[in-house]
Amino acid sequence: MCDFALADRAYIYTYDNTTKLACNTFEYATNGIEAKINDRQQIAFESFGLIYQHHAKAQSFVCNKTEQLVASSTKDMLIGMNIKSILAVPMMFENTCVGCIGFDWVRTETEINEKTVSLLGHFAQQIVNLNNRIELEKKVSLINERYRLTQEAGNVGGWEYNIKTAKYWQTNQFLKIFGIDINSENKSKEIESCLLKNNLLLEFQKNLIDKNAPYNVVFDIRRKDNNEIRTLHSLAELTYDDDGRPNKIMGVILDITEEQEQLKTLRKTEAEIKAVFDHENYNIWSINTAYEISYVNNKFANEFEYYFGIRLKRGVNVYEALPLAIKDVWRKRYDRVLSNEAFVFEEQVPYGEGFIFVEVSASPILVDEHVIGASFFGLDITERKMHELKLLQAKEQLQQLLQLSSTFIKKSDEKIDYQQITDIIKGIAGAKYAVYNSYSDKGKKCVTKAICTKSNWLAIVTGK
Repeated sequence: MCDFALADRAYIYTYDNTTKLACNTFEYATNGIEAKINDRQQIAFESFGLIYQHHAKAQSFVCNKTEQLVASSTKDMLIGMNIKSILAVPMMFENTCVGCIGFDWVRTETEINEKTVSLLGHFAQQIVNLNNRIELEKKVSLINERYRLTQEAGNVGGWEYNIKTAKYWQTNQFLKIFGIDINSENKSKEIESCLLKNNLLLEFQKNLIDKNAPYNVVFDIRRKDNNEIRTLHSLAELTYDDDGRPNKIMGVILDITEEQEQLKTLRKTEAEIKAVFDHENYNIWSINTAYEISYVNNKFANEFEYYFGIRLKRGVNVYEALPLAIKDVWRKRYDRVLSNEAFVFEEQVPYGEGFIFVEVSASPILVDEHVIGASFFGLDITERKMHELKLLQAKEQLQQLLQLSSTFIKKSDEKIDYQQITDIIKGIAGAKYAVYNSYSDKGKKCVTKAICTKSNWLAIVTGK
């Protein structure tokens, strides 16, 4: 093009709109004309003066006679480079000037016509398109490489189905998961032979195309190379042409065999633990940091539903399920244990027309020293509390008895209140009181005397 326009020099500049610098990336000079490419690197936009001002407005800079330019830094630059005529056309991409392509006439001045301007403008756009295509291909190549590495690292395979041609395409990782040679000439048949339930996949595929139903399927294959049974998970979506009609299915597969085995083991372990906990005389439950139930045994679930009308199960917010009257108390307890504090407390719970007593052990659940939840073990201690109460009552009665004996010793000449003594003995001896009551008055006096002198009164009362 330089020879066609009878120009002495042709060049291409790229503009970096971030650094505001221009670089000469290509130059052609005819015989006898000095090349300027080495001198024209990292040039500030301001140094281009009028030239850049035109380009920023998507306008070409055309000057038939540089000597006739008004005094400016642009004129000084062009005269200093011995340029007599110049044509510089901007290269535009998305309304931004990304460079320019230009001709210099050094030997003689020239009249630059519209045809030359138009031709160079068209060529400039072709260069922009070519550069964009090269950059796009680089990006696509990089994306493909990253996609390949990601698939290999995650053991994920990709596949496509062309609805119009009814042809499948698979990535190399897809074929590796199936145990198929990537150079095989019969990939489709070999893939089909590996599927244990091909009809299942075809049904999902048909529903996706006809109804846009979700394609989310778990299936088993028998690998081609070693006959090993593997479990795969596949997801897929439709793609559409410009008219909005489905043209392809794009999907991925993931080998989840080990994950499925781990889930089976986990479910078995959970079932075994649940069976043990459901037969224990404990109220057992655990929560996560959002107060949601992670586990609850049947005993606690049944009792909670009986008292509060809500059935606890995984995911239920146990705090929100509590009655307003006890919410604050339990919120403080939950927050304490979720703050990594273990403690034990007793709770009095209404039951029928009375109460039952429950002892609860609260412990944080830690993973890598971080609290992820809390567990609770509650035991009905009503019987123990009642025994403690009876012991306390017996202790109080004994203290009363000893106090009476002290009074008798001090006032032996006074009349003894046998009825008071009798009531105390009745409270302590219980059913054995009938033996004492059968004694004569003289016998009762002997018993009373024995009591007041701290003898073995219980043996006398019970006849032992």
